[in-house]
Amino acid sequence: MKIITLNTWGKYGPYEKRFPLIVSELQKIKADVICLQEVVDAELKDKIQAFCHFRDFHECYPAGLLTFSDLPIEEKIIYRYKTISTNETNDRQVVLIKTTVQNKTLWIANTHLSWRVEDEPIRLEQVKELLQCITQLTWNENTILTGDFNCTSDSAPIQKLKEAGLVDIFEKLHPKENGFTWDNDRNPFLKTHSVLFPNRRIDLMLANQHFLKNFSIKTCELAFTQPTDETFPSDHFGGCAEFD
Repeated sequence: MKIITLNTWGKYGPYEKRFPLIVSELQKIKADVICLQEVVDAELKDKIQAFCHFRDFHECYPAGLLTFSDLPIEEKIIYRYKTISTNETNDRQVVLIKTTVQNKTLWIANTHLSWRVEDEPIRLEQVKELLQCITQLTWNENTILTGDFNCTSDSAPIQKLKEAGLVDIFEKLHPKENGFTWDNDRNPFLKTHSVLFPNRRIDLMLANQHFLKNFSIKTCELAFTQPTDETFPSDHFGGCAEFD
């Protein structure tokens, strides 16, 4: 089973060239579940579905969230964060899908937290809401939490998730690697942004203890890291994890 996360950068930059690159890599990876952020309308969804033919999907365009699944989606839930930043107008939510893998229930959550540096307290409160949400709904079942958290694995919001028992999958497999998904040295799109950030790994995938007991982690690597004709699929790099 393969799960992908990617912030698609909406319709910024040369998206007419970028979208086919996203679709092409998805065709190569052949993931079972894809969690996308910054999807603003149905254009990218339709392109992916036309070439990848997923069984089901769950879109939440107000929050920019789109989840594809080649596994049957048995339940779909949307939770809107009550904590919002006064520095942005984005609608911050988490979408969850429930599926079954070899007779085991699996919940997959896709989210995107507030992005500005000064919004770290906001992200911490959003994570507290996120924990409360998944604790009530999915905590006693296999759960994967993924998305663009806009903060690193050692930040206070992610530490809060770790204290609750969630494990950063990339960090577990690659404890000495940076794994930057926001990489100024490799991705020239970042130089076009009005706000500059340091190199960071902010696109994460975390698993709860039930999941780790029932599924073995095979790989977790960066994805969407290679350009075509000097064009990258997004301003972010994504992540792809494979489980047995």
